Formats: sequence, structure tokens, C-alpha cells
Amino acid sequence: MTLSERDLKHIWHPCARMQDFAKYPPLHILSAKGALLNTPYGEIIDAIGSWWCKPLGHRPEVVISAIQDQLQSFEHVITAQTTNNKMVELGEKLAGLSKLPYTFFSSDGSSAVEVALKLTLHARKIEGYKEKTSFLALNNGYHGETLATLSVSDLGDFKEPYKSHCFTSNYVKVPYTKGMNDASSLNAKREFFAVLPYLETIKPTLNALIFEPIVQGAAGMRTYSVDFLNQLLKWAKNNKIYCIADEIMTGLCRTGNWFATDYLTEKPDIMCIAKGLTAGTLPLSCTLISQELFDIFYFAKQHAPFLHSHTHSGNALAISAALATLNYMETIDLNTKATILQQKLHQAFKQISAQTKALTNIRGIGGIIAGCLSFSDHEHLQRFTNIAQKRGALLRPIGNSLYWFPPINIEEYQLAKLTDITYESIKESLL
Repeated sequence: MTLSERDLKHIWHPCARMQDFAKYPPLHILSAKGALLNTPYGEIIDAIGSWWCKPLGHRPEVVISAIQDQLQSFEHVITAQTTNNKMVELGEKLAGLSKLPYTFFSSDGSSAVEVALKLTLHARKIEGYKEKTSFLALNNGYHGETLATLSVSDLGDFKEPYKSHCFTSNYVKVPYTKGMNDASSLNAKREFFAVLPYLETIKPTLNALIFEPIVQGAAGMRTYSVDFLNQLLKWAKNNKIYCIADEIMTGLCRTGNWFATDYLTEKPDIMCIAKGLTAGTLPLSCTLISQELFDIFYFAKQHAPFLHSHTHSGNALAISAALATLNYMETIDLNTKATILQQKLHQAFKQISAQTKALTNIRGIGGIIAGCLSFSDHEHLQRFTNIAQKRGALLRPIGNSLYWFPPINIEEYQLAKLTDITYESIKESLL
């Protein structure tokens, strides 16, 4: 029995149609390093950063060493009433980078967002704002897989089967762009004023606004107006509505800044980070919290404390990995590398578009690039993915949105090879 056959007898793979594996078996990984995955059939370029969590590529030595060093003292101790040097150092580091002084540790992106949602609702109860219980989110936004995070998401395939069990949220339409320098990205007054009457009707009950800043990942790496988002945040703050930035995907150098919200003049009250936080080595997420929100709980009387918890909250191995990751990002100036990479990614996609005539609506920011393929049916997309894999690239279109989300430190020759593979795979798929 092959490994794939054994796998399919027992493993239910995430975010997959299990029937597809009968024709396209799961890829057998032997090892990984940098942007490359080693398989029995040769090396494959991880063009999607293993679900957007590999800013430094696979097995970055400085991060692996930090994990090994931490193993020599302890691997995990309950953090409800304990502390340690690395955890405090990471908290200080994150406060300095985000300007949000408090960190709540969880294990994954959905949990970080869940914490944020619960914090704002709990704060309203403490303050006595009984009517402020609803959320405002962006159309086509995605914030996680729990029932609460799905409730503030707006992607049907993820949400539809559970919709009757989700709470109702409000959604505002955003103007999409091709990047930061689009005219509509820089000036969206008309678009904001178009939605303002709707916002005014719902504001009495609004508790918080949640958003993916500038680019929406699960929607197909769709970029939208920075100016629109600034105006929306300003309106929210003027009306005492909490602002939650979901930086799970965009945070930590991916966009050319430490956080995508660094491009905004208006700042969030809460920020959620995960994915690249440990360079993808171990699960860890953080909910970063403002002084104002922390104080509501700290000085509350006759109210229950915030009792959300995770067994592995503040796991020492993951904390060590995160601290090493952030320090190394700073040392090599990964933000500048992402800015330089942006031009190379755009150039590659424009080249592929010109050669194939089958890739349009090219957009991106930093180390993210995307475009729309001329085909969108599931079987055609599966065939394309399989062709690319056989040629040496791991790609995973979202609908007909083809994207690259490679390690920010990907080698030049790997990027050139990825460009050729993507072009040839599209070309063969069109036959």
C-alpha cells in the first residue's frame, strides 16, 4: 500500500474536497528548506508559503536554534500565574512594534480573533452599553473558522453550512484596487460617502469594526482602498466603535511594513497576529490590546474578569520561536526586502499575463501578488494545480485567483523558475 493510500484511509485533510485525492493524490514531503520542498519526485517551490506563514522560508536556522535552546530548560508551563524572560521580551517587542501595550497569547488566528471579539463585547457589558452588541465587517472579508469568526466573515463557501448558527453582522462594501498607488486607493471620498447613510443607520448598536487591512486573503488576495479604510476607521473612532485589525496574514513584514495598518493614519484598538509570527515553525497567535481597553477590565468593579484561556497560551517553544523570528526580521531588514520583492512579483505576473493572455486584474502589495485566471471551473483549476506541481511549484488558486505568497527571502533563481513554471502550466492548461 502506498503512502497516499494509507493517508486516505485515515487522514481528513483541511480545506480540501477529499474526492479530489482519488485523481490527484496528496504530495509526499520528505523535507523542506528555504522556499523548497523535497519530494520523492524532486524539489518543488513553495509559492504559497504553506498557507501564508513562511516569511523566512522553511527551517530558518536562527528560529530552529531558538526552539532547540528553549528545550534545554522547559517546553511549556502554565502561564496563568507564571512568567519567564522570553515571554516578557516578546511582549515588550510586540508593544514596541505595534504601539499596543498588552498581548494575549493564543494558538491560532481564529482564536486570536475570537479573543478580540469577546473582549469588545465584555468591555461593553462592563461599561453598561447594553445596546452595543453588533459587529461591522467588510464584504468578502474572512476572519476564521469558529462560529464567532465565521459570523463576522462574508465568504459563502466557508460560512453557508453553519449560517443558521452564526450571529448576524453588518457588512460594508469596499472599493477594490490594483494596489496602493491606484487613484481610488488614494482618494475614495465618493465611495465612502456612498456607504455613510447606511453606517449612520446602524451605528447605535455597533460594538466593533473588524477588517483585514488593505488586502483580503481568502477572498482571492483582493486589494482595496487605503483612503476608504482610513475614513471608515475615523468614522468608527468618532462614534466610539472599537476597531479590530485582523493582521493574521498581512502582519510582520509581508506588505513592506511591520503591519499593513502602518500604512494608515488611523490606528486600531486591537490587532490580531499569527501565521508568520514564528516563521511558520510552531502555532502561536497574539491579540494585541490598547491601554484604554485593558483599563476597562483592570478598574472594573463587580464584573467577572476576562476568563478566556488556552492550554498552550504562551507556549515557551513558540514564544522563543517568535522572539527569534522578529529579531531576525529586524536584523535583515525584511520590510525592505518585501518592498523590493513587490516590484519583482509584479514584473513576473505582467510577463505571464502578456505571454498567456490568460491572467488579468493583477494586484498586490509587498510580498503578495495575484491575478485572475481565464478559467474558473473546479476541474480545470485542479488540473492546473497538478500540472504546476509536476513542473515543480506548489500553487493553490483561490477560485480563479492565482497568487504567489512566497518566502520574502526567496532566491532570484527560484523566482525566475517559478515564473517559467507558472507560465508553462497556464499554457498547458489552456490546451
